[in-house]
Amino acid sequence: RAHVRRFRRSDSVRRIIGYDIRPGAASEAGCEEADSLEDLLSQVDAVSICTPDHLHLQGIIAALRAGRHVLVEKPMVASHAEALELDTALKEFPKLVFAVHHQLRHAPAFERAREILESGEIGRPFYIEANYWHNMVERSTMFDDWRMTHGQSLIFGHACHPLDLIMYLAEAEPASHETYLSKVGFDEYVAEYTSATTIMRFSGGLVAKTHVNSCSI
Repeated sequence: RAHVRRFRRSDSVRRIIGYDIRPGAASEAGCEEADSLEDLLSQVDAVSICTPDHLHLQGIIAALRAGRHVLVEKPMVASHAEALELDTALKEFPKLVFAVHHQLRHAPAFERAREILESGEIGRPFYIEANYWHNMVERSTMFDDWRMTHGQSLIFGHACHPLDLIMYLAEAEPASHETYLSKVGFDEYVAEYTSATTIMRFSGGLVAKTHVNSCSI
């Protein structure tokens, strides 16, 4: 529904067609309804993928093979293995636009933080910390149960926010990094771990740290 609302604000969007495995879901969201993924891909120039994490990769590859541009919600994919598979697929279609959204770079507070760093107002930063704590105990079944049945990667599904923000503020990728994982609490949750602490070291001496937790209460 959020995607449809925003597409309606764009003058460049002529038609909004949706496909969902749940009959009627696309119509309820306010768009035309395709009978299948193939039917959808035959009618559009680009797709916006807002499916559960574990279905992102197959949707992306299907769209690319159909010659369609792709916008996908974070996380881009659900695992490191899938990221490598996607990298190979994207190299086959260099003329198609591929983008990931639902990041936090352009939230006003973070844009302001970037401006302050770029201005030199506080000098050269030596440490950045960005944490992300989420109570998945309730949210895991709030809309449907895919997180409980398939699990959601703490790194790809949650840590992508603070890790991306750190690199955005640092204007660089880390020269080295290490992550420490654990699972404390929420034993029935399928995900392999519920807590992750990452240390990132950048050239020039900048150090960053993030702690991500999916069962904070």
